[in-house]
Amino acid sequence: MKINFLFLLFLFLVLFGTHQIKAQNNDSQAVIYNIGLGGFFGGLGAVINKKPNEKLGKVFIKRLWQGSLGGLVIYKSKKLVYNFSNSGDFKDAWGSKILNSIGNSIVHNAASNTNFWEKMYLNFGFNRLEFSLKNKFKVQYQIMPLSLLATVVSSTQGSFDFKNSIKTGHFIFKTSYIDFNGSEQSGSGSASLNNINLLNNLSQKIERKVIAHKIIHVYQYNDFSNINPVFNKPKKLFLNNDNKVVQFYRKWFYSDFNGLLKVALNELENQNRQDYYDNYFEKEADYYSFKYR
Repeated sequence: MKINFLFLLFLFLVLFGTHQIKAQNNDSQAVIYNIGLGGFFGGLGAVINKKPNEKLGKVFIKRLWQGSLGGLVIYKSKKLVYNFSNSGDFKDAWGSKILNSIGNSIVHNAASNTNFWEKMYLNFGFNRLEFSLKNKFKVQYQIMPLSLLATVVSSTQGSFDFKNSIKTGHFIFKTSYIDFNGSEQSGSGSASLNNINLLNNLSQKIERKVIAHKIIHVYQYNDFSNINPVFNKPKKLFLNNDNKVVQFYRKWFYSDFNGLLKVALNELENQNRQDYYDNYFEKEADYYSFKYR
């Protein structure tokens, strides 16, 4: 029997008496999935990052709802991707990207057991900007190493599409052949973590649809970034020393463990699938790029 990665939502679904969510075939399922995933990561991370004087149940409920709010914003960002797939308007693409960043920031803060507004995050390719809004405003730049590796691979396979990258807010590469091992692939393009790869010479309409489809795959990478706060305490334990290499890494790099989780879950979904779209990630991307109503 095929094992669906949605077992991750088990705790949230039990709390709300909901049956297992199938692939997103309508708006209700899409809303429940995104709210559920945000609430799950928010509650799980907050329990792990709980302060000694805080009550477990109170922290869990508070951050579960905070994460659920972030999940709702993420859902709204994915709806805008469908608008872009039809319009090709950069305002839809960037509006979606900003909403997605806000939603994931809210969930990330919940998982870190902090207020929803304390930090905001914006990714552009392998580049990550962190905006601290508590007390004194501060901006920190970091590199996501797994995303950087994926970008290097994409750059060796094709040329950087500056126009579409600026238009959408995502790293896009043009290539004459799609062959990216471990990535989500389709006949006209692929996504490698948070990079998008397109075949050359696509019609304008098809190119928009393919970009929209791949943006959703990038958002899936972002969705799972909220597992990273779970490792906050272990990182402090192992990386909290005076070694200059460790200090350099902590300052300039953000460990994107979500890349490993995303690849593993995608491979799990591919086990025993009957066709290309017998995969939750592909169905979600198809829903928001081609089928959403």
